[in-house]
Amino acid sequence: MRTTGADDEKRAATLADLAARPPDPSISGMTGSGIELLRTALEGRYQIQRELGAGGMGTVYLAHDTRHDRQVAVKVIHADFARSLGADRFLREIQIAAQLNHPHIVSLIDSGEVDGLLYYLMPFVDGETLRARMRRDGPFPIATALHYAREVSDALAYAHQHGVIHRDVKPENILLADGHAFVTDFGIARAMEPAAPSLTQAGLALGTPAYMAPEQALGEKEVDGRADIYALGCVLYEMLTGSPPHSGATPQAVLVRRFTEPALRVRVTRPDAPEWLEQLLQATLATDPDDRPPNATAFRSALSQTYTPSAHLMGSATAAASPSIAVLPFANMSAEPENEYFSDGISEEIINALAQLPGLKVIARTSAFSFKGKQIDVREIGRALGVANILEGSVRRSGSALRVTAQLIDATDGSHKWSTRYDRTLADVFVIQDEITAAIRDAVGGALLGSRRPATYETDEMTYDLFLRGKALLYESSARFAEALDLLTRATERDADFIPALIALADVHAMRVLFTVTRGREGWARVRLLADSIAAREPDSAAAKRLRAFVLSGTTYDFPGAEAHLRAAVIASPSDVMGHGILALVLLVNGQLAEADLHNRRVMALDPLSPLGYAFAANNWAVGGQFADAEAAASTAIEIDPRYPEGYHMRGYARNYMGKFAEAERDLVRVPELGNHTAWPLAKRSIALAGLGRHHEVRQLLEEMLARRATEFMTADAIACVFGLLGENDEAFRWLAVAVEEQASWIGYIGIDPIFAPVRKDAKFEPFCRQAGIPLRPLPPSALDAL
Repeated sequence: MRTTGADDEKRAATLADLAARPPDPSISGMTGSGIELLRTALEGRYQIQRELGAGGMGTVYLAHDTRHDRQVAVKVIHADFARSLGADRFLREIQIAAQLNHPHIVSLIDSGEVDGLLYYLMPFVDGETLRARMRRDGPFPIATALHYAREVSDALAYAHQHGVIHRDVKPENILLADGHAFVTDFGIARAMEPAAPSLTQAGLALGTPAYMAPEQALGEKEVDGRADIYALGCVLYEMLTGSPPHSGATPQAVLVRRFTEPALRVRVTRPDAPEWLEQLLQATLATDPDDRPPNATAFRSALSQTYTPSAHLMGSATAAASPSIAVLPFANMSAEPENEYFSDGISEEIINALAQLPGLKVIARTSAFSFKGKQIDVREIGRALGVANILEGSVRRSGSALRVTAQLIDATDGSHKWSTRYDRTLADVFVIQDEITAAIRDAVGGALLGSRRPATYETDEMTYDLFLRGKALLYESSARFAEALDLLTRATERDADFIPALIALADVHAMRVLFTVTRGREGWARVRLLADSIAAREPDSAAAKRLRAFVLSGTTYDFPGAEAHLRAAVIASPSDVMGHGILALVLLVNGQLAEADLHNRRVMALDPLSPLGYAFAANNWAVGGQFADAEAAASTAIEIDPRYPEGYHMRGYARNYMGKFAEAERDLVRVPELGNHTAWPLAKRSIALAGLGRHHEVRQLLEEMLARRATEFMTADAIACVFGLLGENDEAFRWLAVAVEEQASWIGYIGIDPIFAPVRKDAKFEPFCRQAGIPLRPLPPSALDAL
């Protein structure tokens, strides 16, 4: 079904109508007198025992079939539907569905009408809905999700062959029992169609918005089995990721997003999914039915491809057999050893370019560069990083003359896939990077990675030199931020259109705020200006989207807006570690814990040898209440680098919540010894001391923080936290107000972080957060509740 101009006009009008509608009204269920009428009507055959559940179309009751001595389920259609529908049409339509007899279809036993009440009976399946299972267990193992999807597609294929389209496939209509899936309510949506015009006037769409095919949303009179395939694709997507492909505050918003935004690729949040499954889901969720699998049988066949679970790093690394690569630091072959930053810079820019390719897992710089100068077999490196390909090379620079060699190696067997040499001038460095990226795309993934070409840039030699030096310092440590800031500022002053330098400069300002070495208000303002400047030059920039999300979460606490920007960012740059890490934190604020967990694990899979990646995940898990996971991740960061202060910082953070105050204090006392002299490690050490009953030492740390604030920046939210530990809540709220004014980097998270549990007990806390616009949610229980 290819669209015409008239189709587009109709779609635009429908979307405008959907966007303008109010939220769906509630649908009234059965009254007490109604259930008594039903009991009377069924007396002698069925004894109604209790309610099993209620949904959008009706209420289900458990009943006993006295004639056959078995349990059955009785579904009673809601009164609003029944009045608009009429008994004749309803009973005629479901009689067609009653002819279905398939092992994965819950068949219809009987139906009827009594005093305006419409009902039908089905065998009672002693299990639970797919929705209930997902709410309890979260995303499924891939093999389990495929098993259930195959059984449902079997049921759909059988029904479609018999002329019955379900029209409302969703987790609530799929029952699980004894390891099998059973589809219920076949034909009911078709029977409901006469009721749709009057009910949709109030904004009720026939079907369930999160799973409704676009042609259904547009009100097409005739839909075929491909609408059911689309809905099952949505269900499979949710089984894998924990969320449907599109979500929104209202059903109308969901439908609008279905037409205006692509679904996030499954492997962004579920990296252990095979590439063929992601491609199948993309086709299944196509807006145009002609682009989907042609029928349920074909979809069932596609789902039957072999899936073999692979080894995972902390449960989630992408299979090494899928398109994946690590770019090792190119060797500096120049006569001047100080040119090493230049060879490193070329390697890093190739990493950044490859990271833009959809479907390619690209290991982050930190992990790839951990092998610098080490003579290790590439097969060992591939196993350590979970990749199938390794790129290595060398750079020789002499004045403006440049020689770059590169070779792509199969990490599974050590064989060479491709190699080349470039003898150019320094002015050609960007062309070289572009050619290497294109060659890798063809050699590693070919058509699998699509035709998108990463953005390429040009600048003069001096600007590029300043950029590479500044960015190298940015990665070195927070102690080098000032030097990085100076070099990158000079680079952008020389060439205001050189986007990589603008991005690096914005990252320096953002990192200075996040590491609480500077006040947020000034830092966020600079990040905002730079993000706008980047977007003006490159509207689809993933970095600009990520930076704007930083600003939204840090200044206006617009976490839904930040989530939208970050989702777009990780689609545009799937291997962006920072994007996944910040998205995980934002999802915690927005109450999406299961998906946040997937992004945390994605961070570690993309940067498996980086202490920063594990520290990032540890921070997010600590906030989200997964304290044991946070402790384990932080311990891994310490194993990777025993001198890394944030490893001890995050482990002490997690151990405080677990009540391991003595161990936490030992961790946190090391943080300033290793170079982090900011306020939050002191505040977290104060928590450990309070837990140990050493309140006089808490007072001493507070006095130190206040004294240092007179001459250096000490973030106000950390000071507020310590005042709260001492029970001085008026002072705590005064400093929280200062933190809001300064736009401190963590102030937007005080409503979800258990670290503020002592202050949260004060009646002023909720009004304070509400007035400031800071989101609140229930806290996971922690040892801080007793402080």
